[in-house]
Amino acid sequence: IPITGKNLVRGRIAAAEAFSAFQEARRAQLDVIAKARATYFQLANAYDQLEINNKNLTSLKQIADISRSRYETGLETAANALIAETDYSKLQETRRDLERNLSDAQSQLNTLMNRDAFAPLGPPAGATISAADLSASRLQAIALAQRPELQMARAKIDGEKSKLQLAHRAWIPDPAVNLKGQRYNDAAEAVSEFDAGVSFTIPWVNPGKYSAAVREARANFAAAEQGFEREQKEALRLVRDQLAKVETFHHHVELFRDKLVPQSQQAFEATRLSYESGKATFLDWITAQRNLRDIEAMGRDHLAHYQMAVAELEAVIGANVYSPAAGLSNGRK
Repeated sequence: IPITGKNLVRGRIAAAEAFSAFQEARRAQLDVIAKARATYFQLANAYDQLEINNKNLTSLKQIADISRSRYETGLETAANALIAETDYSKLQETRRDLERNLSDAQSQLNTLMNRDAFAPLGPPAGATISAADLSASRLQAIALAQRPELQMARAKIDGEKSKLQLAHRAWIPDPAVNLKGQRYNDAAEAVSEFDAGVSFTIPWVNPGKYSAAVREARANFAAAEQGFEREQKEALRLVRDQLAKVETFHHHVELFRDKLVPQSQQAFEATRLSYESGKATFLDWITAQRNLRDIEAMGRDHLAHYQMAVAELEAVIGANVYSPAAGLSNGRK
């Protein structure tokens, strides 16, 4: 007869353990989603890098043709003509590496989606930057409420607290009622003998055992509280580091998109016109083309790194930063 409520306490312990297991599964889910999103962004970057490479191949082909024609008419040196052709060949080598990166991203994304690695994948949608509230205070609040590791730490506290209660209640015995009927062979009665009894344990004769159990449960409860504090500090550290990473790449994306790429495009066109009018050398023109090529590729890389950093941030806090309702739901199931 469970008059001391031990079964209810055991039920709370089991519920805490089940919730902790659910949060472990949720952590695995968040990690897989973050990895899949990062791979998707790598795939999009690979497609765009190939497009940039194609554009630069076309541009360099024109430069090489012009330099060769001018060389044939004696207006350009052989060295300059060879420089353009060498750059064109290097871009072809780079294209092969970009195609391999594209293949790697496709096979990895197929594997993450439990598909055949050779299954075809269409090109991703255009990459953009969506507005998001990335204030440190909001991210901290979401992480403290939703991060699976903190949820597991809270569940551990609940479980250890219930175990401490169970250790205290072990001092109080639950009585057991025993009813037993017996029937002898060849007896006329349905029940020849009926026994009834009440029994209970006497924990007070071994106080050392139960006192040690209480001390152990109390120590485990204190350790769980300390573990929760450590997880809180670790969560805030991860949020700060990842937020700094996101903000850094966001700055790079805006700088390249709004200033560096347009400026390098203007510089390339201005140098081309100056070269055609004889006011700039061939080396100036090819240098401007190289600068434009590198800046466009680097700017696209920064966009991919920004998107991957946001995906990692969402895995850290356990919520979608682009959803205003990501808010403060406790993530319980």
